[in-house]
Amino acid sequence: MPETATAVGLTHYRRYFGIKKTSDPLKDIFSLSDWTEFLKESPVILPPKRNYFIETVESQYVHAHHRQDIETLRAVLSEKHSEYLPAFEKLMSGKKTHILNMFVMRRDLFNQYCDWLFDVLFEVEKRLDISSYSVNDARVFGFLSERLLDVWLNTNNISYIEKPVVLTEKINWIKKGSSLILRKLGIKR
Repeated sequence: MPETATAVGLTHYRRYFGIKKTSDPLKDIFSLSDWTEFLKESPVILPPKRNYFIETVESQYVHAHHRQDIETLRAVLSEKHSEYLPAFEKLMSGKKTHILNMFVMRRDLFNQYCDWLFDVLFEVEKRLDISSYSVNDARVFGFLSERLLDVWLNTNNISYIEKPVVLTEKINWIKKGSSLILRKLGIKR
């Protein structure tokens, strides 16, 4: 019988856990031996938190996406998983959160997280009409799941450590900053 992995990870085709050491980001990715050591420290490994500095997690989402997404998510949590609502409200009013939908976690925790996450997201999907959303905004369930990871971790008192991320593509910081300012001014979503 094949051996079952004791941990599960989720990364992204443009970003991986690692430390920038070379000009080739794919050579900077953490090795299996690195992960073995990290998992001895903590059952969950996350990228560093994003700090929105000038706005809350909720206002950033609303400026970038649709308010009804957050309101629908809030209603689902309130009705189906009310024990998670205090952590959700605290996260939404704060300025920092783990995003990127990246993590490595012990398999048992991963299974528990996925059971809860998909229960929440499938209910949000039933209630949310995204037929008029842009291609980007139609990725709503991924955007919401980014905000739910900390809610789940905090409610269940699960410890984690953070590790850096390497990007395989360059970021256009001027475009990214311009978009932020335009969203804040209500000119662009």
